[in-house]
Amino acid sequence: MGTSKSNSGPSKGSSLLPDWATDNSPQQEVNEEPRKTDDKEVGQQDANNENEKTEESKTSSTQWRSVRSAFTSYFKSSNDSRKLGRALNRYVKASGGAKKITKSAISGKSSGIKLGVFLNDVAQKGYVEALNQLGIKDLTGKSIESVFTQIAETLSPKGNEGDDPYARAAISEALSKIYEEFELADKDISELENIDQSKAFVFFELYVESYISERLIAEMGKNLENKEFSEKEVIDKEFEIKEYIKNAVKLEFKDVNLNDLNLSNPENSEKINDIFETAYQIMELL
Repeated sequence: MGTSKSNSGPSKGSSLLPDWATDNSPQQEVNEEPRKTDDKEVGQQDANNENEKTEESKTSSTQWRSVRSAFTSYFKSSNDSRKLGRALNRYVKASGGAKKITKSAISGKSSGIKLGVFLNDVAQKGYVEALNQLGIKDLTGKSIESVFTQIAETLSPKGNEGDDPYARAAISEALSKIYEEFELADKDISELENIDQSKAFVFFELYVESYISERLIAEMGKNLENKEFSEKEVIDKEFEIKEYIKNAVKLEFKDVNLNDLNLSNPENSEKINDIFETAYQIMELL
């Protein structure tokens, strides 16, 4: 699923499918009169705040220079997992750490929950009921391709902001794998009945791997110091990265149960958040 250029953003993948493409906590009332501050004190506070912002900016700039250096060093190497690990570690830290980057994975987590529920429904209730739950209730005269396009559109974010492109690409990757593995181009959609709990687990795991990889590859492209690399070099490095991410994510999935991913469960967001955060923590500790 390579891109032709290292800085072209998330790739569409070798899909067999058509293109598819504040804090609201209540404030306590305070009856005391606000403490008076003179202009000098206010001025000093403003100066301190500006100094803090400047220091944070300098730290961030230094960290991203380190990321660029690490990615470029890895890119020039020959399958050096140590250099890739160093680049991933610096990338996560420069992004604010595992918690912050996970918090920003809004669409990634939302689409992940939807996919997990859909796969679990297919395994537990059958594909017809699973499609009904997505609002796809009449398959009469519909091709498998058009049904999968509807599934993708339902599970994917609608916009193109933030992490929307990475979530959409990961959904496409997971559905493409299902389409390919069950040879749906030559068979009937009833083949989806063969998705059991273990298969559903594999496809959900693939989604998380794909999301993290797509996002990382896009960031890598932006942070290469020398972007004069051949298409083959880019594709080879993307493959290495995906294999690395795959192994990191597998460490977290040994305790994941798709039965827990129920949209009516208020703990859903916490569970999917833990999956993403742990995967990023693994990279942060490399």
